[in-house]
Amino acid sequence: MQPSQQALLDRILASPHFANTLTLGRILSYVCEKTAGTENRIKEYEIATEILRRNQSFDPKLDPVVRVSMSGIRERLQKYFDDAGRSESLRLVIPKGQYRAEFVETQLQSSAESEDSDRILRHFWGQYLSKEQANLIVYTEPLFFREGWETYVRNLYVNDLENGQVQLMNRLPELRARELTPSFHYLDSGEVHSVFLFLQFFHDLGASVGVRNARIASWHEMRRSNLVMVGCTRTNPFMDMLQEKTDFVIAEDEIRNLSPRDNELTSYRGQRYRDSRLARYREYVLITRRPGAYQDSTMTMIAANHGRAIEGAASYLTRAKEVSKLLAIINVDQSSMLPKRFQVLLRVEMIDVDDEIMDVEYVSHRMTAE
Repeated sequence: MQPSQQALLDRILASPHFANTLTLGRILSYVCEKTAGTENRIKEYEIATEILRRNQSFDPKLDPVVRVSMSGIRERLQKYFDDAGRSESLRLVIPKGQYRAEFVETQLQSSAESEDSDRILRHFWGQYLSKEQANLIVYTEPLFFREGWETYVRNLYVNDLENGQVQLMNRLPELRARELTPSFHYLDSGEVHSVFLFLQFFHDLGASVGVRNARIASWHEMRRSNLVMVGCTRTNPFMDMLQEKTDFVIAEDEIRNLSPRDNELTSYRGQRYRDSRLARYREYVLITRRPGAYQDSTMTMIAANHGRAIEGAASYLTRAKEVSKLLAIINVDQSSMLPKRFQVLLRVEMIDVDDEIMDVEYVSHRMTAE
């Protein structure tokens, strides 16, 4: 590859769209190294055995892992060039039906298009940009139990520091003979990536934002701030406390629909399934916008029982193209005020190996008249 092509590839791989998807990044790098600037073609079998470590009996007719991965790569490339890479003078393309990389000169986004994207995002996040209140991103810290310095134990449904050890022993009786100590040494990677994404996003829009840990945060400070809250009711006590009695509510292992409409489910919960031989995972995210606790403050709760699903929703809400489609679906144009209260339910599709996000789709929404 030429230096300019390698530099572009490095920026793409370092972007939020690829930084946490090591497998897709390795595939993209491999395709670029093997084919960029040449007439070379590579096959599914080569990618599967060389990069994905499938055995020599790999059959692409039975296992679609390469096709699914390439679809994810194309989608992420599109998102990169719609977002952070819109000013790139080169564009990296993987043509459909082919496993080869093309670097092509691109026409930069016009100032009018750039301004329109900026207006869309400012419309959705406008209250966070007013500078009348501080902005805080609030993440969660799951409870672990430590044995000595080497072994850590966690159960998703045990998050109460005071009674957690008893709850853990009831769920896992085989641990009763072991001496365990509560520990908060680890974070959910999906939530962490969401925090980084929002920090960069608000910085690009010229808004200052702080970060707080829900376990030790001060409600006195939080109630006077605009909040972006990520996590779930199991681990975030504020999310549990601030959840209103609405049609959609998040529970410890599902999102409940208390007033289902036509073609809606009463419960949305994580589901593992197989696409031919490829293990897939589907999870749901509930986005709730509501007034904050103080004067004109606001809060956005991004709640799910899977950290990567939260990350998928955070990425969705910081891309102008996706936000534009969402506003059209909920019938809010740029001349209308965004409602103070609304909920959006999203579906996040992942590969159930390392939870790589493949797609984020709208499912339903609710608007609440003031």
